[in-house]
Formats: sequence, structure tokens, C-alpha cells
Amino acid sequence: MLSWIAGVEQPGSYHNFSVNDLLILSPCKQDSTNNYYLKYWQGYPFDITFYTPDSTMRIDNATNMLSVDFDNLGYGDRLVVSDGRTDMTLENILPFAEGYNQLRFIKPTFTGGYEKFVTLDKQPYACGVYLKWFNAYGGYSYWLFENTYSIDRRTKHLGEIVNDTNNLESTLARTATLGKESRDTIRVIAELLTDEERRIIESILDSPKIYLFSGKPYSQNKYYNWLEVQLTTSNVRLKNPRQPLTNFTFDLELPERYTQTL
Repeated sequence: MLSWIAGVEQPGSYHNFSVNDLLILSPCKQDSTNNYYLKYWQGYPFDITFYTPDSTMRIDNATNMLSVDFDNLGYGDRLVVSDGRTDMTLENILPFAEGYNQLRFIKPTFTGGYEKFVTLDKQPYACGVYLKWFNAYGGYSYWLFENTYSIDRRTKHLGEIVNDTNNLESTLARTATLGKESRDTIRVIAELLTDEERRIIESILDSPKIYLFSGKPYSQNKYYNWLEVQLTTSNVRLKNPRQPLTNFTFDLELPERYTQTL
């Protein structure tokens, strides 16, 4: 039976993955195939997408020496850390410390090749623009961009029609407008990023699907709380010479607004 992973790699930086292996569907750390870095903000929905050929898996948190077993798993599953709520999260059975949590994804009967390490950086709640997108490995990546965002609105006339059909004393205007089309663009910023953080965010540039969180933090999110947006920024510097930290600025186009038209 033919099996494959719906993801892509690049020449010169690819890894030899196997469908018989346990995989975390997120970018690996630099020069690694089994270590990952992820960032999670309290109050926002977040999950870890993984692939496993087995039906059971254990997750150990070396930070607080706690673990939990999962069974009845499918080939591609999402470990939902939080759906936004705080009274029903993965932390009810596997608590995370604030800051770095060293997680180990492992098959209980470990026989080699089924062990992955995730550094989960848990951050307190903050305001900002929360996005998720399909990354190059077919999973979701998440990021809370800073609260220093801006919104611009662009409008355009749809045209006019002749309205000069009445007598002069009854004419209000010689033409009637058909209305306008209107669209908003939001500019988001992420500053002073480490290499590990940059590797997460840069995957948004190639993503075919990007979603803006429109729900309320600290409440259960639904499918309609994610608004599909388009990235209009096409030229980004990924690394600066002699500067260890990276800054990103992205322009995202929101769906066309509903307007009154003739």
C-alpha cells in the first residue's frame, strides 16, 4: 500500500522522513530531525499536529516529571492543548509550567525511531493578532503577533449609470453611482525573533491557507471563529547580516466587505 505525507521539503535542507516513524508536523530545530520548538499562549486555541503509524503513544513532560498515555490514535491526529478555554484543556491531565516544557513523544514499547522531543514554550495571555496557517508539513502553525498592528481600508467606485432622463426641474444628478467595493488590510509585526521562532513564522510565506482568529480569548472557539485571509507581502528578508534577531512585518488582506450597491 502506498503511503505519503502531504508536505514538502527543499533541496539542500531536506530530512529523510519515513511513514513508519513518529513525526511532529512542524518545522524541526536547526540541524535536527527529532527536536522541535513550539510556542503556546494561554487563552488562545492551540494544537500539536503529529503523525504516527501506531495506535498508542506516551507524552512525558521532563519539566515536571508527569506523563500521559493516549490510545486509539489515527495516522494523522491533532493533540489539542487548548480550544481557548482554561477549564477544559490538555493541562487537566498533563500540566505545563510557564516557560519551557521539555516534552517527549514516545511509543510505550520503544524499539527505536519512535521518539521525538518538543520544547513547548508556554506564554501568559497577551493581546495581539493571532494567526494559524498550514505549514510545509501539513500541520498547523500558530503565532500571536504583537498588539502594535494597523488596519487600512481601501475603497473603489464600481462605476456610474446615466440618470439624466427627467426634465431639468426634476433632475437631482445626471448620473447615479453603482456603489463601492471595500477591503481592509491589516499589518502585523513580530520583532526580535530567535532562530527557532523565525523558523516557525517564515513558513507563513509559502502557506496556501492562512486564518485570522476572530473569536474571544479564554472562550471555546468554533470553526467560524477563523477568518481566511491572504498574505500580500511578497518580499521578506529572513536573516540580517551581523544581527542575531529577526523582525517581520506582514500585510494581510481580509475578505471583501459587504457594501450597498445598485
